[in-house]
Amino acid sequence: MTDYYFPSPERTPNFLSDRKIRSPYLILTEGPDDLLFFNALLRNMACKKDDIQILDYGGCGEMIRYIGNLSRDDAVARGDVKGVLITGDKDTFSGKKPYQLQTELKKIGHDRISHGAFSKTSGAAIEKIGLYLLPDNEIDGALETLLLRTVSQDEVAMDARSFVERHFDKIAPENDKRVSQAYLAAKKGKLARGAGNAAALGHFDLSNSALNDLTAIIRKLLE
Repeated sequence: MTDYYFPSPERTPNFLSDRKIRSPYLILTEGPDDLLFFNALLRNMACKKDDIQILDYGGCGEMIRYIGNLSRDDAVARGDVKGVLITGDKDTFSGKKPYQLQTELKKIGHDRISHGAFSKTSGAAIEKIGLYLLPDNEIDGALETLLLRTVSQDEVAMDARSFVERHFDKIAPENDKRVSQAYLAAKKGKLARGAGNAAALGHFDLSNSALNDLTAIIRKLLE
């Protein structure tokens, strides 16, 4: 099966320096579980392995530093990287982070990036940079929020949500993570360690229309 990360999804002590850029288009993810989700999604989209690569930037708190270092990467300096899609969970992308990210991107020729869109600057170190915040650039949430939409009519998923909402505030921001864990615990087959891993194991529907917006921006990255 095709994998779009390199060399592995595991976080070794030097995982950032070990992961060399080898593709013209990059998807940057918040962590290894997100990386596994995007890997499964790209497989489902039948993307060409040589076209696109997924890199884990080391957590939301490390996003700004990683973007700054990315502009000094050898592959970027050679002009090998044509486009980058930065992804993350909207519920952790708050406070000073949006301003700090825009400040860092301005240094490499991109004045402003709107959620769910690309900034294109001819002659910049990376000509096209986009930002997509899960689940949909609009509401606060995370990967689990998005993936649960793909199984919203699944009986096990509905039972899991009913169970969680009986014991916790219905609008608690972490509820989707709880629902996802309950859903996965009750699913038959191999036990998944996280939502991204579960997507790779087939516990979520990666062809569901709930993912159309995300797959559309990935295709736009590759244009």
